[in-house]
Amino acid sequence: MSVVLTRESDRCLADAGVKNQKVSDMQNRCKLITDVNPVFTISIHQNSYTTSDIKGAQVFYYSQSEQGKTLADTLQNSLIANLDPDNHRLAKANDSYYLLKKTPTPTVIVECGFLSNPVEADLLLTEDYQQKVVAAVYQGIMDYMTAAEILGPNSAVPSSETDADTIRQEDVLTLPSTEADE
Repeated sequence: MSVVLTRESDRCLADAGVKNQKVSDMQNRCKLITDVNPVFTISIHQNSYTTSDIKGAQVFYYSQSEQGKTLADTLQNSLIANLDPDNHRLAKANDSYYLLKKTPTPTVIVECGFLSNPVEADLLLTEDYQQKVVAAVYQGIMDYMTAAEILGPNSAVPSSETDADTIRQEDVLTLPSTEADE
């Protein structure tokens, strides 16, 4: 198993000198995902809303992707079980997010919490909470891969402590497909 990050620092992936950096950034992310041809893609983000009372991690998927929905549901369940049992959010279809529509493999967006909620924003700044988020996402990945038989029951997988530093805000986690998947 290998993990590919679209970026390893806080930088935009837009082409130099382009007028619309956001569009170029998203196109380059999609091209990288297409070129790598992962088993699935997870894009990590932080959410915000117009009022400060909204909170809780939530996973989004493209409605036309059955595997994306399964991955999103699995990750959402893990975020609730391992991070915030009081979170009653469900994984949600979103057909307007460019990344979800323009990638060839199951892709989900994990919104780890709301920066517009002061309590959650403070939690998201702490190393302890960040590690809990990472562990919950990691467990969701392992649950999905096992259920989808991407990993066999006796597969050796690294511990969440080993991989914790590889998942960062707004990075895309991808697993290249194996020859057996093609």
